[in-house]
Amino acid sequence: DKFILLFSFVKLAIVQGKTVVLCNDIIQAYRIKLFLNRFSLKCFVLAPDMPKNQIGSIIHFFHIGQFDLIVMLHTGY
Repeated sequence: DKFILLFSFVKLAIVQGKTVVLCNDIIQAYRIKLFLNRFSLKCFVLAPDMPKNQIGSIIHFFHIGQFDLIVMLHTGY
């Protein structure tokens, strides 16, 4: 499954540092977020319907290193 593969890449340090995961569907993006949160991997979803100031603060905290994973829609930005 794709979720297990993504989790393995992160936990085995194959993917290191800041990572952006692109999805085609908002439901799939939130499924990935919930799956990774179960294993104490902090990540956030960027959706096109979010307020611009919320998107800006999420990107700011991503850049300063508060968390290393962002899940966003491929067609939304």
